[in-house]
Amino acid sequence: MNKIIKSSFAIFIILLLSQACSTEEETANNIENNNFELDTNLTLTKSTSKVSNVFYNMGVTNIKLVKESNSVLYKFQSVKPFITNGKLINISDYLIRFEKGMIYLQSNSDLKITLLNGKPYMQSSEYSGYINEETSPNSVELKILLLFMREMTTSSKNKINAELVINDVEGKLGCGFWDTYYVYSTGFSLSTAIGNLSDEINNYSTGLNTLDISSCSSFGGVDTSCGWDAHFCVATQAFCCG
Repeated sequence: MNKIIKSSFAIFIILLLSQACSTEEETANNIENNNFELDTNLTLTKSTSKVSNVFYNMGVTNIKLVKESNSVLYKFQSVKPFITNGKLINISDYLIRFEKGMIYLQSNSDLKITLLNGKPYMQSSEYSGYINEETSPNSVELKILLLFMREMTTSSKNKINAELVINDVEGKLGCGFWDTYYVYSTGFSLSTAIGNLSDEINNYSTGLNTLDISSCSSFGGVDTSCGWDAHFCVATQAFCCG
């Protein structure tokens, strides 16, 4: 009986190792063949003022595409900044290039991201592999790329015409568009994004940060959204600073 149990256990281990090797081999083959999926999931194919709520709250009113011979350059028109990583970020200061199935900042071609097997994947001189809490740097650059890749793959039916909405809502809200600022947090699960948001807000409410919002008032609840089967999530909180 012991021999049967030992043999069965050995077979089980072999099958697990075989499955793991097959998965690694499949991923390696996909990378070797440049079998990235961002091209096939792309919904942003022309210049537009239609953006997701996430980008609208970031102050983005227009995304312009400049098609070149082997790549596409994305430019952003933004009317106000958003807050993340202890900084006021105006996305109009950034240019993003889409080339060979990957996107990267024009100012830093070393960090590139895409989709592979339905999950965010990155390539850089320091790390290449799937993006998660353990492997990814908590950098503004990576956040911007992930936020934009999410925008690139969001269905147009889930977007609004930012230019029209801004003109329509101004003066109708308790806190005007120009006095409303959003604190952004991201994570690779919904719970992590929400947890990180609390840390972000506390960082700005101590009076020790140059972006002190202790005199501002939060309003509304925490807004959350996820993409790619919750492999990347965003949490935001609005503050009225008027």
